[in-house]
Amino acid sequence: MASQGELISSVRVILWIYRILGLSRENNQSVRYRIYRWVLNIPFLFAYLFAMIISALHEENSEILWKDTIFIILTEASMFVKVVTTYCRFQDTFQLLQTSVSEEFSPRCPCEQERHRRVLRHLNGALMGYLTVSVITACSTAIHIFEGMHKLPTFSWFFGVPYGPDHGLNYLLIASYQVSGMVMHCALNVSGDIQITYLLAIAGIQLDFLKRRFEDLKEDYLVHLQRRNLIHHNRHMQLVEQFVQDIERVYSPATFTQFCVSAITICATAFRISSIDIRENAGVAIGMMMYLLSMTVEIYLPCYYGNEITRKSQRLTNALYSCEWYRFDSETRRTVKMLMIRTNKPMMLKAGRFFQYSLDTFGTTLNSAYSLFAVLQNTLVDSGKQGQP
Repeated sequence: MASQGELISSVRVILWIYRILGLSRENNQSVRYRIYRWVLNIPFLFAYLFAMIISALHEENSEILWKDTIFIILTEASMFVKVVTTYCRFQDTFQLLQTSVSEEFSPRCPCEQERHRRVLRHLNGALMGYLTVSVITACSTAIHIFEGMHKLPTFSWFFGVPYGPDHGLNYLLIASYQVSGMVMHCALNVSGDIQITYLLAIAGIQLDFLKRRFEDLKEDYLVHLQRRNLIHHNRHMQLVEQFVQDIERVYSPATFTQFCVSAITICATAFRISSIDIRENAGVAIGMMMYLLSMTVEIYLPCYYGNEITRKSQRLTNALYSCEWYRFDSETRRTVKMLMIRTNKPMMLKAGRFFQYSLDTFGTTLNSAYSLFAVLQNTLVDSGKQGQP
């Protein structure tokens, strides 16, 4: 793969996260690292998720389940699919990252260089901010340790080990384990989001380059330059199309799972916030609000940049038509016509062949979350009225 120094800092950070947390599958790994991977993942991935699921089955009623557990379980389910996808498709992911900094995807002129630098600078700032806020949100679960109520940060059951005022050491060890596990899982979850967002943004930049290069064909007055540049642009478009298809193929299961659980996760998080007395539990309320923000951004990023790919690919046909094709020779005009027919169908990514990466999907998800939240609130109000004498 290309040097990591060529990647933006947020992507370099997630590669280090994968290496530290045992998901790296680079060639020629040492036996020590493979042992380290399993020693880390068995207690902090498999045992953690198993305890969380069993804890959900021990909840007393559905209201407690929605307030305390369901939003975490759904986020963990999405994280688990992302982890499995990253582990099983690690070489494919590295190949995509290599392509993103390859010579074929490099800007050619000062204008393209400035565009490339500006977009990646803004993207890197947004992704680093997303990573920072998400990790801080995960760390905020440690607030429960200092409240003195002996309530565990994430799930209430832990393999039957007693904890509470009479077992203070047990409580401290289990709570510390849950907080550290939540931070690790948050880092893995966000790393998958950063990875796919970066690759989608790269595809969008390349479509910007193609649009400009198609329009600049009118400046080539020599026939051999027209043909050579058109052939090169056609080859570049094929590379971009293949790049987008590979992104969809590699990340489709993870993104599909994310879209499936997002509405319920956002609803459950908002439901819990509505049940918290902000004056008495300001720290918990702020942490939950940050969690809600992270969950919203988590689905917004692929929807926005996927929507940009569709929108920018739709502009290629007009760019080709604007290149003064009528001045070209007959063979070059035929090539332009074939390209225009080809670009008439915009690039659209789908998760699981069902959810489209678009802002419409983002809006639909938020509408579904709000509708479910309203149903839950009305159900609680009705049940409260029935319980009154």
